[in-house]
Amino acid sequence: MIYTILTGAAMLVMACIGFGLLTHHWMIERRSLEKKNQEELSLIHAEHLLTMKERVARQSAEKRLYGRQQFLSNISEELKNPLTAIAGFTELLTRHGISLSDEDKTNLADQIMGNVSLLSALTDKMLELAYYEQMSEINLRDKVQVNYLCQNVLDSFQETVHNDVQLNFITNLPDDYVIHSNEEYLKKVIHHLLACSVRFTRQGHIDLSVSDNGHRETISFAVSDTGIGIPREQQKKIFEALPDTDGTLKITGMELFISRRLVRLLDGSIFLDPHYTDGTRFVFSIKA
Repeated sequence: MIYTILTGAAMLVMACIGFGLLTHHWMIERRSLEKKNQEELSLIHAEHLLTMKERVARQSAEKRLYGRQQFLSNISEELKNPLTAIAGFTELLTRHGISLSDEDKTNLADQIMGNVSLLSALTDKMLELAYYEQMSEINLRDKVQVNYLCQNVLDSFQETVHNDVQLNFITNLPDDYVIHSNEEYLKKVIHHLLACSVRFTRQGHIDLSVSDNGHRETISFAVSDTGIGIPREQQKKIFEALPDTDGTLKITGMELFISRRLVRLLDGSIFLDPHYTDGTRFVFSIKA
C-alpha cells in the first residue's frame, strides 16, 4: 500500500516536473516567437517609414521640378515683352517707304534702348534669382563689422540718389560691434532694399537703421523712405518672384524676392511694415 502510494507520488512529481519543463520550454518558444514577431513588425514599420520618406522625397522633388519648369516658362514669357518691343521699334526705323522726323527717330531709339536696358535687367535678376533658389545653406561664420558694412553700402548710392533725397544711417551699435554671418549676402540684401527705395523716392529721405533690440541674440535692419509707397492691395504679393507688374516694378519685386530668399539663408525673417505711412519700410532680422 505504501509502495503504491510512493510510486504514485513519484509519478505525480515526475509528471509535475515534466509539465514544468514543458511549460518552461513553451514559454521560451513563446518569447522567441514574440521577439521574432516584434522584429518582423519593427522591420515592416521601418520599411513603411522608409516608403513614406521615399514618397515624401519624391513628391518634394516633383514639386521642385514643377516649380522650376513653371519658373522657366514665366521667364520666357517675361523676356518676350521687351524683345517684341525692340523688334517692333527697329522695324519702324528700318522699314522702307516710311518717313520719320528726327524727333520720331529719337523717340523710337529711346524706346529701343529703354527696352534693351529692361531686358538686360530682367535677365540679370532672373539668373540671380535662379542661382539663390537652388541654395540650401551658406557660410555664416564671417566676422561682420555691422556699422562699417551698412555705411559702406549706403555710400555706394550717393551718386545715384535723387538730388532732393537725403541718405541717413542710424545705429545704436558701437563701431566695433561684430556679428557672425555671411558678409556678402548680408550686404546684398541691404543693397537690394536700398535700390528699391532709391528707385521710387524723389524727395525727402532714405534711412538705413540697425539695432540689436537691447540684446545680442538678434540684430534688426530697416530701410525706410519717403517714396511713393506700395498700395495695400499689392503688399501681400510684394515678395513674389515674378509679380504681376511691368518694367521697373517687376524688377523691384524680383529684388525683394531675392532679398527674402537671402534673409532666410541668413537664418532670419523679413517683412514690410504695414504701420509705416510715410512711404515704404522694410525690416529684416538675423541672428547676431
